[in-house]
Amino acid sequence: MPAGASLREDGTPDYGIFAPDSIVWQVITTPGPAAGRAFTSGASESHHRVILSTVLDWDPVFKAVREGTMNAEKLLSRTQRTSGLSTQSYLADTATVQTVARHLHKYHSRFEGLQIGTGKPYRAMNPETVLYAHVTAAHGMLRLYETTTFRRGRLPHRLSDAERDRYWAEFKPWALLMGCNPDDIPTSASEVREYYRSLPEDTFLTLEEIRSDVAGNHAMLVKINEQVKANLELPRDLKHLFAKRVAALLGKSAYAATPAVMRHQAGIPASDDRKWAAMRVKMLPFWALMSIPFFGNRLVRMYWGGEGLGLYLNARAVRRAFLASKGA
Repeated sequence: MPAGASLREDGTPDYGIFAPDSIVWQVITTPGPAAGRAFTSGASESHHRVILSTVLDWDPVFKAVREGTMNAEKLLSRTQRTSGLSTQSYLADTATVQTVARHLHKYHSRFEGLQIGTGKPYRAMNPETVLYAHVTAAHGMLRLYETTTFRRGRLPHRLSDAERDRYWAEFKPWALLMGCNPDDIPTSASEVREYYRSLPEDTFLTLEEIRSDVAGNHAMLVKINEQVKANLELPRDLKHLFAKRVAALLGKSAYAATPAVMRHQAGIPASDDRKWAAMRVKMLPFWALMSIPFFGNRLVRMYWGGEGLGLYLNARAVRRAFLASKGA
């Protein structure tokens, strides 16, 4: 049920995990973080040994590639399914969020196997892996907000230090629901920086493994593109092809917004940082267009689906009404 559409036992509106005036809602209810979340997650997880192993072993996209049945429709629907669950956990009432959390735990608990490169056993619901997915997804959305969202008549810019710390503190209850250990969850920007520094080296593929494509994931991406072209059906796939074109733009914004530490871990040299900074500037006209609701809402619908867009628009309306009632 949408946030605010049900009541708590005390008769107050049930907004779910986050309050309408939260920094989390401020960030998530804008087109950049909403549509780009899956892309920043992909950028940060593509070199994480356990997550990459899990994706290659279990993700339905790669299963379809191995079967030779990948097409544009499957590619887009996969993104919408993943984003749709995230939307419900951010922008729905408490009962819905708890249902989503139980589903995610049950679904991912069967994902086990051997890590790429090391052969060590992995378990997708390991709290350390869940924590990495949480921190990088939340960080990616924050950076997308700061690099794509026009607000108060100004170009995209960073939140204040206090707002950033509040954002991380607000996310802790959500991280707990997802399965993170309470003592490990960073609740400030400085704790996030320390978290990245604390990660063991073998958490990630080595530069040599990335360059040699030891996991075969780059080869799989090539096959995805080949099969999408080979299995193309017109006019059915026109909207899916358009979404794929837009995805290329979102991918550029995602990598440009991704914290530098993540890009460096993925084997992208620090010498390229200026190039990615220039890319953020180059993408500003696109995001200026997306700041117009007619275009931005369609972008969100493309990657969240119709139900996800409904939750997004409801949250925006609830937030506006809530802030107005507080005189903000």
